[in-house]
Amino acid sequence: MKREIKAYFEKLSPSQLGLSSKIKVKSANKLGMGKSNLNYLINANGKKFVFRMNIDSKDPTKSRKEFRILKTIEKHNIGPKARLLDDSMNEIKGKFIIMDYREGKSLDKFRYPHSKEVVRFLGKLCAQIHSIRGEDISKLRYARGDVNNYLDWIAYELKYINKHMQNNVFKKMLQNSFQQVKTKYSSIKHSNEKVFTQGDFCEQNIVYHKKRGYMIDFEDASLTSPTAEIARIFVDFGRGGLDESRRKVFLKEYYKLIKIKNKKRFESEIDSFQPFIMFAAFL
Repeated sequence: MKREIKAYFEKLSPSQLGLSSKIKVKSANKLGMGKSNLNYLINANGKKFVFRMNIDSKDPTKSRKEFRILKTIEKHNIGPKARLLDDSMNEIKGKFIIMDYREGKSLDKFRYPHSKEVVRFLGKLCAQIHSIRGEDISKLRYARGDVNNYLDWIAYELKYINKHMQNNVFKKMLQNSFQQVKTKYSSIKHSNEKVFTQGDFCEQNIVYHKKRGYMIDFEDASLTSPTAEIARIFVDFGRGGLDESRRKVFLKEYYKLIKIKNKKRFESEIDSFQPFIMFAAFL
């Protein structure tokens, strides 16, 4: 694979990669492999690029969708700069994106991913993402953050538990807990606002370097409820979530960019989503 990638790069016009001289690849090394992408780090003409190939046979248009999103958000400087999309399958038997590589390491590699310095950055980054508008953004599906997603997931898990568990006391406890979760949620009047989301705001997808950073993996970009996304961050981020003091730091930064008229109601919405997330995780 390395040989094919090297040959492909060296056939490209330098302008396609923002270079000024004939392309010469110094190295091509596997960067990482997720469940649906194969990534290589390419060093060419003293500059680094990421070769990102779609290996998900169930979604052959994934690279094209991610490329379009990256181009749409490019001016906001919150993701890698996408240089080229090739889904022709002509020279390399795969569909892929070539993008700039930016220095840094993902927050899951940090000893203190919950430091207040990082949390301030997270609040700002989340606000930047939620503020993005555009025609391509408005056409995205609305999936992440819909409470019905959690209801469907919880119902599925409870059905499985009821079928396989004999302890009726425990099953009743689960049903009572679920009812309390729904009651708390329904006691709050929720906004129908939808905002842009990268789709998986977690420490593995945030690269940080010298108090600056950006997000990777926009393949699941969609629309979401802003309060639902923040609730997930508060509960899940860094595998332990954010404590009360860090939540305040996060929201202080978020409010600098996103103007919320009724902060009390906004934060009540966040609170009402959290039991759903915790209960689903528990199940």
